[in-house]
Amino acid sequence: MFFYKRIFAKGKGNAFKGIIHGMVGLIVIWVIGFFFGYLFVCKTHPSYYWTSLFKEKEYCNNSTQLHLGYAISDFLFDVAILLFPIPLVWSLHMSTGRKIGVTGIFALGLL
Repeated sequence: MFFYKRIFAKGKGNAFKGIIHGMVGLIVIWVIGFFFGYLFVCKTHPSYYWTSLFKEKEYCNNSTQLHLGYAISDFLFDVAILLFPIPLVWSLHMSTGRKIGVTGIFALGLL
């Protein structure tokens, strides 16, 4: 997101910078939330999470929901971050071929 800010925020209004800072804030909150979620999923025995699946299922509070929530939210954040620069690239004053090329460079983030 800071890379996008460095590239696209030159001469743009405060709305664009606000959107970037809002996304950074959401990502920070997301990281902190899942950090503590995974830290306390097994209450006072975090080592059970790193042993066998049987101990995890026995001692940890339904970690499947935590995994699913993490996977879905991570996918949504990744898609949002990858799609974020596309309207900005297509608003630049360059040929359509170059716009497709620059969009393709940003699409390499899918790999």
